[in-house]
Amino acid sequence: MDPKLVLIVLLSWITNTVHGGTAERSQAVHDVFKKLCGTTDGVANMYFANENSTLKDCHDVIITFQEVKGQPDAMQQLKDLKCEIVNEYKDKNTDVSMVQVHIETTDVLDEIRRLPGVCFVQEAYTVEFSSIVSSTSLWAQDRTNQRTLPLDGDTDDIPICVMNICADISDTPQTVNIYILDTGINYSHDEFEGRAALELDQTNGDGSDSNGHGTHVAALVGGKTYGIAKTANLWSVKVAGTTTVPVFNIYFALSTLVNNVQQPAIVLLPWAFPGVDSFLASILTTFQTTLNVPVVVSAGNNDADASGFSPASMSDVLTVGATTMGDQRLASSNYGTVVDLFAPGEDVLSASHLSNAGSVTMSGTSMAAAQVTGAVALLKEQNPLLTPAELFSMITTYSTKDVLGGINASPNRLLYKCRL
Repeated sequence: MDPKLVLIVLLSWITNTVHGGTAERSQAVHDVFKKLCGTTDGVANMYFANENSTLKDCHDVIITFQEVKGQPDAMQQLKDLKCEIVNEYKDKNTDVSMVQVHIETTDVLDEIRRLPGVCFVQEAYTVEFSSIVSSTSLWAQDRTNQRTLPLDGDTDDIPICVMNICADISDTPQTVNIYILDTGINYSHDEFEGRAALELDQTNGDGSDSNGHGTHVAALVGGKTYGIAKTANLWSVKVAGTTTVPVFNIYFALSTLVNNVQQPAIVLLPWAFPGVDSFLASILTTFQTTLNVPVVVSAGNNDADASGFSPASMSDVLTVGATTMGDQRLASSNYGTVVDLFAPGEDVLSASHLSNAGSVTMSGTSMAAAQVTGAVALLKEQNPLLTPAELFSMITTYSTKDVLGGINASPNRLLYKCRL
């Protein structure tokens, strides 16, 4: 048999069996919805983003319902209740749908929760990106390839990891697909060399960036100058046109991505919000357990314990805080025991969305998480079958220990980018 044919068959088997074929992925999405479904005395479960929220605070809610033959059409019932439909999502492979509606009174919300087929209702909220424009420097790219200060000026070196963890290494590294949920990407920027493209745009556009945050983050992940994973494919999953992200866009994007992700893959969520989101936790677990896709997230920019934020507090993700040029915690960076490690986040230079060759500096945990994502990709491209848990163990094991200050009970680990 032709060796190339054998390889194609093997890769097909890996993609559809080890990482979940279409049917398995669709079932995984369905299981996420079913896990949260439930009623008490005929009233569907209600989930809040923040434990201090109450029903009277809800003006927009996200309703998940299951279509059942013989029952009235759920969308029509919502319209009959005079609900303003803001957004909707239908999983094409299951009988589950989500819709975001605007409501005026808690009485309407009570009626919604009693409708046939409604599985659960969630408070809708928005997520804020945080960044600061400042001076220029390649210090971040320099800091993550050496153990101690002062910086040596070498921004390109990728050292060999200390081989204290057994790992198979591929002779031919595979291109990693990195999905970035952000404000889009300036695909034409010189940094991306044709490796950046549209995956999904929740703002009904082409996934391009009119804000700048997404382009900056993407180039830190895999730009030719600013990035770490310099051969990775960078997929724009645009969830907002500004620095305010509607949570429905995130739900829609992740639910769609479960069925479309190309292996080997990594998902980056460079944002955080106060509270705990059960749906988000469930679907991110699906990525990591069913699809073998690691998820990297920002700790958040609130100068607070990250255990009170999502998705930072979720146990299965890699949560990243930010540091300064002097190896101190960035003043705005969240902290605590749920933070897995830190990476440079102060005045980090990367690509600008305003031109195809320009640059700009930003600060925040988004920048830190982007660099960690690139470092994870370096390891995954050499062994695509490594599990998220194995990759995260490698990243934290290889990290530089005990050089950071002001980290408030967080693990004292700084990103060290290296290759197997």
